[in-house]
Amino acid sequence: MIPRPGLVGLVRAVTLPVLVLDAEAGYGKSTTADLITAGTRRAWFGLAPVDRDPLVFLENLVRVVSLAAGVPTIGPPGEPGQAAVGWPRRLDGFLDSFEELATPPEYLILDDYDLVAGSPVDAVLDHLIENRPPDLHIVVITRSHLRAPGWTLHRAHGELRTIGRSVLAFGPEELTEYYHHEFGITLSPEQARRLVEETEGWPIALSLLGQHLRDHELPLDASMADIPDSRDEIFAYLGDQIFRKQPLRTRSFLLAICGLETLEAEVCGAVALCPPRDAAGMLAELEQRGLFCSREDGVTYRLHRLFRDFLDTQLDEEGRRLFAIRAAEHYRQTGRPELAAPHDARAGLLGRAASDADIARSRLLKAGQHFTLLAISDALGDSALDTHPTLRVARSHALRMASRYHEALREAERARVLLRTGTGGLVGAAPALAAIAHVHLDTVEPRLASEALTQLGRHAERLPNDARQRWHAMVAENHVNAGRLREAGRLLEELADLDADVDLEHVLVRLVIRRGELHRGRAMLETRSHATEAKVPRAHREQAALLAWINGLLGSGEEAERHARHGMRLGADLRSPIVTCVCQGRLGLAQLCRSPNVPEEAVESFRAALATADEIDLPRFRAEPLIGLTVSAHRTGDTTATMRYAHQALEILHAAGDAYMFAMATLAVGVALAEQGNPHAADWLARARDQAVACGDAYLPLMADQWLGELALRAGRTEDFAQHATDALNATARLSLDEIWISSPWLGITSTTERTEWLTAARRLPEVGAYAGYLGSRIVGPSRAALPTSITQDAPTLRIQTLGRFSVLRDGEEIPARAWTRRKAMQILWLLITSERHSLRREEIIDQLWEDATDSAIRQFRVCLHTLHAALEPQRSSRADTRYVKTVGDRLWLDPTTVEIDLDEFRRLAHVGLEQPGDTGLTAMLAALDLYDGPYLADAPYFDPAVATRDAVAATYRDLVVSAARALCERGQYLRAASIGRRGIEQDPYHEAAYRSVAAAYLAAGDTAAAARMEEFCRKRMQDDLGISIAWDLDADGAL
Repeated sequence: MIPRPGLVGLVRAVTLPVLVLDAEAGYGKSTTADLITAGTRRAWFGLAPVDRDPLVFLENLVRVVSLAAGVPTIGPPGEPGQAAVGWPRRLDGFLDSFEELATPPEYLILDDYDLVAGSPVDAVLDHLIENRPPDLHIVVITRSHLRAPGWTLHRAHGELRTIGRSVLAFGPEELTEYYHHEFGITLSPEQARRLVEETEGWPIALSLLGQHLRDHELPLDASMADIPDSRDEIFAYLGDQIFRKQPLRTRSFLLAICGLETLEAEVCGAVALCPPRDAAGMLAELEQRGLFCSREDGVTYRLHRLFRDFLDTQLDEEGRRLFAIRAAEHYRQTGRPELAAPHDARAGLLGRAASDADIARSRLLKAGQHFTLLAISDALGDSALDTHPTLRVARSHALRMASRYHEALREAERARVLLRTGTGGLVGAAPALAAIAHVHLDTVEPRLASEALTQLGRHAERLPNDARQRWHAMVAENHVNAGRLREAGRLLEELADLDADVDLEHVLVRLVIRRGELHRGRAMLETRSHATEAKVPRAHREQAALLAWINGLLGSGEEAERHARHGMRLGADLRSPIVTCVCQGRLGLAQLCRSPNVPEEAVESFRAALATADEIDLPRFRAEPLIGLTVSAHRTGDTTATMRYAHQALEILHAAGDAYMFAMATLAVGVALAEQGNPHAADWLARARDQAVACGDAYLPLMADQWLGELALRAGRTEDFAQHATDALNATARLSLDEIWISSPWLGITSTTERTEWLTAARRLPEVGAYAGYLGSRIVGPSRAALPTSITQDAPTLRIQTLGRFSVLRDGEEIPARAWTRRKAMQILWLLITSERHSLRREEIIDQLWEDATDSAIRQFRVCLHTLHAALEPQRSSRADTRYVKTVGDRLWLDPTTVEIDLDEFRRLAHVGLEQPGDTGLTAMLAALDLYDGPYLADAPYFDPAVATRDAVAATYRDLVVSAARALCERGQYLRAASIGRRGIEQDPYHEAAYRSVAAAYLAAGDTAAAARMEEFCRKRMQDDLGISIAWDLDADGAL
């Protein structure tokens, strides 16, 4: 018996009346049933073919139940062989007797039900399920998929759950635990993954393989390599227990189709020489009978991998070749050469296989089927490949996608020689040169990529137009990789002007990120389609990897970690070590941003990334984790290692020719030394700033100025601080990077106290002082008690009400409607209120309120902004600073020290209320509900920018209604709970949960009539207005 604690826990959680364990032999169905019913009163009925007679079935059922109950035979026994129509009366009599038992069985297990499936017993079981005693649970064990007419209805009514092969199969984690406890074998994650992949998690196969691995005298890795030779026991099991028990017609069909990866009626018919309709019937029968054949979708099937391998051993060489030739011919005739090629190779027709693969190569690569292309080409041999050099180029791309970069380069070099010889020149070898360049673009080695791209460029004019455009795009990407951002931008603009038919998005995204436009880059990535993410590995360009990078630079540690972990899972799914490596490093950077910061965890992630880079022999991908270690060494107490890590990273990046990352590594040294108080920190920071500026980046100079300002502040150098602070804050406003002050980017000042002191000092600067004050208030949060004294001397004088009717109160007096002489002036205020940080750039406002950023629109914006200031501050002189709507450069924001918004208070109270337990949470929820007088900006229902916020706030309000009503009921305040629910109905007359809250409160108070009236009122409104039928069980809903 194989212990399955995880599976047993999962299955026990299924509390439905009927549980069906449905899988082929060897999946541990009986073991699972035994384990989940252990310690209970159970009746175990092992069925046989004779039980297809309903009366025989009932007689044996009565026997096993009576035995389990410890009583003589119960109910009318029935006479075997009588007409089947008599079984309903006999079953009803049995059920009546069952309910009178003193200790009736809790479980009835029907084992090997597939032996009687499709007989009249299906109707008996259907009747038994429908009329079963309330405390009886039925477990059905079957090898075939049950199709009884009534079972679909039982599933729809929530009475029946099927547990199939996918749940019963082992996963890597469970297998690791099983092998450790059962065989004393410790599997690595890769070994566990390989075993599960090899066996598809089939428990009996894994058990037999485990015995082989335990008994083998070789080391574990060697034993793993010997797995194919250890299948004899598994194949003997398949032969004795399954294959030889089948009719000749079934065995012949299985042998004919076992070489097919995907089973379709047409190809199965072509191989087995039968009409497609007959083949479709055979496939359905194989699935129905549980012969290791599973339906993939509506028309295709698949044989279990081990079963296919077993069937292949039953074929002789002539039969194997004959079936392969038939399959290949069918696929060629139906226009699928990529499927024909493996069968050609299986038949020994390598030349034909190479031709088919050469035709299909582009389709396979675009579909992300690079491992399929490698498997096909591996079987061809050098002679066949040399006659198709373009197939060698495709093979190079496939090896690159599999992170086998050195092999990819060798393959491309071989193709280059063959193409140059065969076509007589460099132009003919262009595809191979492009493949070489792609390798160096993937591995971010611009110096090496430049060599291949330069050779291509010498004959660019002789290349076809599409090839020439792709070359320009590759050159642009290499400029990005090299840190030549201005050159990359110019080239991309030229390609855009030419309307080039090449994918420029991934290059543009990385250019935007490296220029420091992080929000723009994130927006581009988040709106990108995910359709291709799970197909072709994109190395360092993966969306998850880029989002992890951006969020780490912004200091959004949790978001960065989420994306990094997603990228690591994606790397495993795509079998792309380079994706895994990149995301392991970015997980470490995310962990450096996280609060509370645990640098030891980050160091583990960096070391994992280094190990992966070493495994795939890519020194370039050691650079990023080494930069992370440079920053984190001091934080983990290993100060002496800072420069060792830094010099390694700088050496790698210099050799690669990546000036941007070289500047980042230089900045990392400056940050680490600044945290240590090292006097050389300023030199490194200034050098990094200059290097980044030369590249065309704005983010790294901003971070360098932040730190240089911090060093100047520590040393009391007022003028130096003023210069660095002005540069840093102007760059922050220009790039909309408020986050780097509010949170802790891994390259930023991690101490909240130091950032607050920095911004407090910057408030004295004339050009950026107001902005520094705003950022300072964002760090310390909405509580006014936490703000610096200099900021809190004057209480806010502007209160904005957005929930319900819009109004603005200045010093307690509402600003009259006539003050808003221009509608767009009020809309500017609405946009600022709606934005996440109550802050927007001028261009963002113009884009939303005017169609185009024309000179006319800019003038209108200025007029409307003046009108807004005049409405809010009619007594302000033209030269005086504004108090409420602040401006620095092209950025506008609402000053939180003088402006209060009910939306902010509602969100804060709702968060506390829904997250905090007890009286604190209830008090906050009630306060939030009091603030809500209606939908957000109810006066502006057609103001599109407010729609998303309006919907989100309304959803929060609905959650508050239900949660507050529940909390009040728990405290015995039933009428108050009903009142809260009624308020929710007033705001949203179709919020069914609010009606339920009111009804539940009435029920808890003992007023069933009022609860029934509320149910009827809700039912009628939903039916009349929305055409929706609802029905409640008032007793069940009595407790919220």
